Amino acid sequence: SRGLGDVYKRQVCRFLFFKRYKKIVVHVSVGLVSMIKLLLPNREVVFYHHGTSLHKKYDEEQWHQLITNSKAIFAVNKIALQKANNTFKHKLEPSKYFAIPNATMPKVSLEQAKDNYKNRPYDADAFVFAFSGRICIEKGVLNLLQAFKKVYEKNRNVHLVVFGAAGTRGTYDIKTEYLLKCHEFAESNNIPITFTGFVKNDNLLNSISEVDVVVLPTDNKRSEEGMPLCLIEGISLGKPIIATNSGGNSEVVQDHINGILIKSNPYIDELAEAMLKLSTDKELYVKFSKAAYTSYIENHSYESYNKSFIKALKAINFFDE
Repeated sequence: SRGLGDVYKRQVCRFLFFKRYKKIVVHVSVGLVSMIKLLLPNREVVFYHHGTSLHKKYDEEQWHQLITNSKAIFAVNKIALQKANNTFKHKLEPSKYFAIPNATMPKVSLEQAKDNYKNRPYDADAFVFAFSGRICIEKGVLNLLQAFKKVYEKNRNVHLVVFGAAGTRGTYDIKTEYLLKCHEFAESNNIPITFTGFVKNDNLLNSISEVDVVVLPTDNKRSEEGMPLCLIEGISLGKPIIATNSGGNSEVVQDHINGILIKSNPYIDELAEAMLKLSTDKELYVKFSKAAYTSYIENHSYESYNKSFIKALKAINFFDE
């Protein structure tokens, strides 16, 4: 409730007062930023946001309070600032915004991934695409299935694996109308698609290392990605990626370098074309695969993340050597 939220914010301010912290990074809560500046006006606050939805999540007044009370905004992608400044009357200066790309520490090494791939459970000649995430209309899973059908009509040596469930944590077994439509489409068209259901993260990374390409078909008319970990996990395993141009996807997918960015919407035909191309052009696939891992090391490893974060903190004098 709102009351409980205010109690929590006051508890945080009390903690900060007694600990005498002068510089604070606040994750997501605009209300907490405002309360800290109200009760502890001499403290400096950085707001950290993990998505692209700044322009949708807040109204004009909240946005104005946020940029007034924050020394800077840290976020996972560049596009969130562009969308916010295009939406709100009050603009945030680019010098107060720092894009720090999401990162992950792979629990499966590149060598382990290669071994997993050699022993994978699929047919030796099969080219395997994978989706990893929540099965819902926003993620465009049914669109992916329809695109895959077009690919299968031209290349029979392909397979699609859908890792994930319809629900969120605690509701993994939920059966939604959308999930049932996806199953019905696969069955009625007799196409080689495997639905795994929910897979725990450690097992998921091993399973992704067994496929060839990771696909994220988010419908950008319905949802805007922040910077999806499924794409970063894919490139950390040397997997080329295919993704729609939704939110921060374009900052992970280096188009025709480490994968293919789908720019149209409706996009089923363009997605099918991209999938067919990667499944039939071995030279292009190898090129993308090498670049995928390189882009992970350079942009999305923990080392690169730490460097970007420290650089941003130094730029606003938030970091003591």
